[in-house]
Amino acid sequence: MKKFIFSIVAIILAGFSSNLSAQNASLPQIFADQGDAISVPLTISNMVNLEGADIIITFDASVINATGATLAGGILENGNYGFQANTSTPGSITLVLYANAALYSGSGIVAYLQFNVVGNAGSSSSLTFTQFKVNETSYLSSTTNGSVTINGGEIKCLLLILQRLSTEPMCQLDQC
Repeated sequence: MKKFIFSIVAIILAGFSSNLSAQNASLPQIFADQGDAISVPLTISNMVNLEGADIIITFDASVINATGATLAGGILENGNYGFQANTSTPGSITLVLYANAALYSGSGIVAYLQFNVVGNAGSSSSLTFTQFKVNETSYLSSTTNGSVTINGGEIKCLLLILQRLSTEPMCQLDQC
């Protein structure tokens, strides 16, 4: 009988600990042109009964400016979740998700973060998770940060040099 109870407790603890460490979030590496409006997908994997999430992402406000966020196009767009995005602090976007109805379990793009690209060609900004809580538990150590890099800089200079060395134009600089 003791073996049976020990086995059940071990199975429960193994399942509990794997659920705690399994949830993670990631942001991609994005390349954009100066002046672009971009949408950056926020992916969360291995969610189990998502009741709510509190997420803060920081970035370099001299490179990109947050303009908002949306659930549209993501796995939570069906209206079962309330959502707030706060972009009032330069260099930071805060997201709050909370369940209104049935709880979601699974993986996918949860939200799209919206930014205007304002920096100079060749500059970049990290997209860094500074808070990632799911159901009141922090999973900050289970995040993968992203970045936004503005096209241009050395690549356009290299194209200019190659164009001048070539007898035939390679491309128009505004088309590269």
